[in-house]
Amino acid sequence: ADWMIDMFLYELHPDASHQDSVAMKVSSISKREGDTVTIECTYSTHNTSYIIYWYRQYGDGIPEFIIWKYSGGNEAKADWAKSRFSVALLKSNTTVQLMVSQLQVADSARYHCALRLTQ
Repeated sequence: ADWMIDMFLYELHPDASHQDSVAMKVSSISKREGDTVTIECTYSTHNTSYIIYWYRQYGDGIPEFIIWKYSGGNEAKADWAKSRFSVALLKSNTTVQLMVSQLQVADSARYHCALRLTQ
């Protein structure tokens, strides 16, 4: 079967201040099973030390950690995400990208981007 993978994009705001924020460039993406997708989240902060987190959520369930990327370069992934998920931090245009390869039906979910300051 040729499934459509629907990905709905949301922002989480754990640091509820006006100068630190994240925003998705689009609100949803539809791709086919087996495709590769890049989801982009822009962020705004005056801080030089921060971590961007990606989560996914099914229905009203608890958001599930996928991956984080530290402004200093380190990153970590959930075990289940290691083979198909990757992250890139593009500081010059304050964008973080989540790349998902070989899309599966289980990738139909809500995706959340979150920013946390580390100072």
